[in-house]
Amino acid sequence: MNSVVSVHAHEVLALLKESDIPYTMNDLTSEVVRNLGSNVVFHTCSQQDLSLSALMEFLLAKGKVVREGEFIKVNPKRICNH
Repeated sequence: MNSVVSVHAHEVLALLKESDIPYTMNDLTSEVVRNLGSNVVFHTCSQQDLSLSALMEFLLAKGKVVREGEFIKVNPKRICNH
């Protein structure tokens, strides 16, 4: 049995930021599984045990990512550097 790994939201933000192409939510989900595995949950400085969709809702609400049509992009003005 594979154990669940908790990954900081900065890992997802880095995937978005470093990509040469914009991601749809489906693309991002595939990229997260490819890079981080399928048994992951996410955490932030204030949240724990988030699914990818819950994390994205949180990041959208905080303005750390924005939607442009069907694409999700990092908002560099709202990214913390810790």
